[in-house]
Amino acid sequence: MKCVALQIRIHLTWIFPNYQTPAKTISYTYRSVDPQGEGVDLSAVVYLLETALGGTALTGICLTNHGTIASKDECPTKIAQLEGAFAWKNYAMVMPDYYGFGVSEDRPQGYLDAENTAHNNIDAYLAACKLLEDRNVAIPDKLYSFGYSQGGFNSMANLKYVSLHPELGIRFDKVFCGGSPFDVQLTWEKYADATYHNSLAFVPMTVVSMNETQQLGLSYSDLFKGSLLTNWQDWVLSKNYTTSQISDKIFAAYGSDATMSSIMTEGFMSRTDTAYDTILNVCQRYSLTTGNWTPDQETQIILYHSKEDDTVPYDNLQAMTDFLGSEAFVSTYGGWDGGHMEAVTSFITDIIVYSLW
Repeated sequence: MKCVALQIRIHLTWIFPNYQTPAKTISYTYRSVDPQGEGVDLSAVVYLLETALGGTALTGICLTNHGTIASKDECPTKIAQLEGAFAWKNYAMVMPDYYGFGVSEDRPQGYLDAENTAHNNIDAYLAACKLLEDRNVAIPDKLYSFGYSQGGFNSMANLKYVSLHPELGIRFDKVFCGGSPFDVQLTWEKYADATYHNSLAFVPMTVVSMNETQQLGLSYSDLFKGSLLTNWQDWVLSKNYTTSQISDKIFAAYGSDATMSSIMTEGFMSRTDTAYDTILNVCQRYSLTTGNWTPDQETQIILYHSKEDDTVPYDNLQAMTDFLGSEAFVSTYGGWDGGHMEAVTSFITDIIVYSLW
């Protein structure tokens, strides 16, 4: 443990030479919309150096997207986020909680709902700009967006949203995405054929989120079987557990070799009823690798995915690259950097350190 702590300190000093400069977090609420388009209060946090509040010009703003969470206690306004450390690069790091967390934690989360999440995120960015202006902080020209896993998915969703809404006058200079399930349908089908089951919590989280926020009206007795059917409200909807804890509960109930077929009904998996196709249709709609949208070619897009990812299929990298086309503004990295969580270090060092700042 001492060796690990020393490595962390060395990397902290190397990446953030000013890491002892006082930084500040400002939590705030803002108005946006829920998945049905109705008004809702949401929450976010801004990380920035105290010197920025004292008149030192910011280098830029980064709309920063956290990865998948399931517990209401993991969101940015409740617990410090690693990504906030990049404030030591003199950036204002804007981190939304996402719909279903923070002040809206009494609502189901909108997991992988690209359109509504991006709408919420852009509103968070605009509210952050107003917050900073009210504190006499000049808004810099540079705007970035980055994240890993669901955070990378949401970063790309942010880019899609501003691409489809030019009236906002918002353009990202750079967008960085790591280990991201851009093609939600592809990812879903990989879990369905038992290719992936490392984080089986992904399945009930996706199903519950879609059924609740999209008001699909599916009966959970047509979706889940066994312990999950009995406990889905506690395990998923309550937001009392992390994704790892949910997966542990699933494996404890169904066995360590459990797959999607272990927890979903036979009718669902055989597609003999409409439930599977209903969920698949939402997956198609959520996917970022479809639709008529084109990013601003002045935005540099950097995509990263470990070929050994055991949670989010590496095929997502190729699917997103194919959709964007082999343009000069798209760079891809796909090394052999370990499993999903192990590869976070490579994403930070190989992509952010060398390309973002």
